[in-house]
Amino acid sequence: MFKSKFIALAVVIGAVSSIPCVNAGTVAGFGGSTEITHLMNNAELLKMGVDGAQTAVTTVNQYMVQIEQYRNQLINTAGMDPMKLNAQVNSLNTSYQQLANYRDQITRTSGSMNYQLDAWGQRFTTAKVAGRTLKEQLEAEAKLREARNGAALERAKRDEQIMQDVNRDIDQLRQAEADIPKSQGLNESIQNMHRTMNKIAYQNTKMIELLVEGNAANRTNNMDRNVDAENSNRVEKYRRDYQDALQKRQQEFIAPKSN
Repeated sequence: MFKSKFIALAVVIGAVSSIPCVNAGTVAGFGGSTEITHLMNNAELLKMGVDGAQTAVTTVNQYMVQIEQYRNQLINTAGMDPMKLNAQVNSLNTSYQQLANYRDQITRTSGSMNYQLDAWGQRFTTAKVAGRTLKEQLEAEAKLREARNGAALERAKRDEQIMQDVNRDIDQLRQAEADIPKSQGLNESIQNMHRTMNKIAYQNTKMIELLVEGNAANRTNNMDRNVDAENSNRVEKYRRDYQDALQKRQQEFIAPKSN
């Protein structure tokens, strides 16, 4: 299933890459060429994130098997001091459970990223069925939002929520990583997965900002003043989130995490 999904995305990415680059224009949301670039790059990053998560799960499973084998060897070691044995076994049990929790969070994060991939895949399918390019499809959706079309607004809200969910899971995964043994956290596949997911969270934050900012502008244009202040606050929040994410990405390149 994953393979066919990624092949379909690759075909669309190839088609979109032939679209001439122009300025984003005045259509808010995911309507301009800049937003299309964000979307296509995001789909590629999500694919890398899912692949990296699968590799990381395999690595964590291997660590867990090693811990279990070592624990069994200790238990079967004759003549070992019972207190020392219990202390070591308890320590191994703690490490094992931390890795299990970490693996489960990787799986949850991978699931939310797949859900975001599906959301973008539906865009590609809708465009194809309608006989449109992706650029034309996104522009049509942006115009519908500008006209306050209920279905289009609901889709934008759903996009925002999906990206928020992915970012929340990535943040929880970072917290879970802090609990696993340092020697295992330094594994290359695990570090590569986290670097990719940091990029996804960074890019998602920027895309959410664009989407919310566009919706706020549309409300202002339509004189919907009752909710304009609320949307302006959300835009400002995502701008702050984006700047925070940018700083974290810059720090990562300057001083990579050594866990």
